[in-house]
Amino acid sequence: RDQDGRARYAREVATLTHLDGRLGPDLLLAEETDGVVVTAAIVGQPVRKFLNGLDREHRIEHLGQWIGALASATPHQPLAGTWGLYLQEYGTEMDLNVLASIATDLDDLPLNVSLLTQSDSALSNFIVGNDDRLYGVDFEEIRQKPEGWGLLLMARALADLSLGNIYEMAEMLYRGYRMTQPDSKLPREFASVIALVGLAMANATR
Repeated sequence: RDQDGRARYAREVATLTHLDGRLGPDLLLAEETDGVVVTAAIVGQPVRKFLNGLDREHRIEHLGQWIGALASATPHQPLAGTWGLYLQEYGTEMDLNVLASIATDLDDLPLNVSLLTQSDSALSNFIVGNDDRLYGVDFEEIRQKPEGWGLLLMARALADLSLGNIYEMAEMLYRGYRMTQPDSKLPREFASVIALVGLAMANATR
């Protein structure tokens, strides 16, 4: 395996070990030589199957809760800078016209802290178990990112599906996040940031 493959394996195993079955499957076997990772099976359905139903609001809140629970379960590190500066690094991956209305707000919004974030927020990585718990899988791309980054990526995934009003879905994500991360430094107005950045990311890939 190349260096990148070894790094992905290490992130996957370290995260599963740390979470110990709380937000993802139990780790059953990790074999470093061949990069083999075996986890317990999750009996359930992909969360995407539930997002068009009557309990859509509950499921999107549940995704926010999962992101908040991951944030609570990982170490926080102080982080300087602002969201405006940080998002400039991703200019080619966003429709910056969407962000024009909040550009000044982003320049004034501090990052505060970084924490481990599921950087692959594809909805296929989330399963609703038969026990109604939400499980995340595939932690190879987990990274240290500013608090809130996981919410932005999830908003992008939801915007890609065109399920409805992105502002309403961002509110659901933010509300769920604060349920499991009550000490978050993300201000109330961050819900608008979630909506617009998620939309900017989705538009850039269309």
